[in-house]
Amino acid sequence: MNKRYYMPIVKIFLFGIDNAGKTALSMTIKNEKVVNLAPTTAFNISKWVIKALEFAVWDAPGQIKYREEWIDGLDQAQVLMFVLDTTDAARFDESKRELDRILNDQQAARVPLVFCFHKMDLPEAKANHAKAQEVFKLSEIRNRKVYSFDTSIKNPESLNPVKDALVFIIFHISRLEPKK
Repeated sequence: MNKRYYMPIVKIFLFGIDNAGKTALSMTIKNEKVVNLAPTTAFNISKWVIKALEFAVWDAPGQIKYREEWIDGLDQAQVLMFVLDTTDAARFDESKRELDRILNDQQAARVPLVFCFHKMDLPEAKANHAKAQEVFKLSEIRNRKVYSFDTSIKNPESLNPVKDALVFIIFHISRLEPKK
């Protein structure tokens, strides 16, 4: 007998401070062409399909005046996806504070974190990578699984491990139930 399985749509809360490249990253994962993007001023809610699995992605605006609204996007998220502009070392501390604020929110308790050291095609990002790792100390984050990746929309293949991790996460956080 051929059993069918139901896989619920998994909500991803995609966040980071302004100019991190979140929307461009999202568009690249969806295989859409990235054109000149204006800053995000409201949640961009879209669907990603990866290996026949569906994700509802809440791409959050990163400007200071919108960050208090992040709590709305965080609600019922099953995956947190943080994007860091690795070229901008001057803003690492600000980014770290915002990441910590979300990680310490009760709604985010135990939710897996996918962390993207982004824009890694650029020399500044490569030069800042060690400092970023030191500031964010991902190995010290407790009570959740943390997956980190070096990403670039200029190198879409760098997103394949991110996609694989998302699929892996789904199979570990979801309960597969046969459809009757």
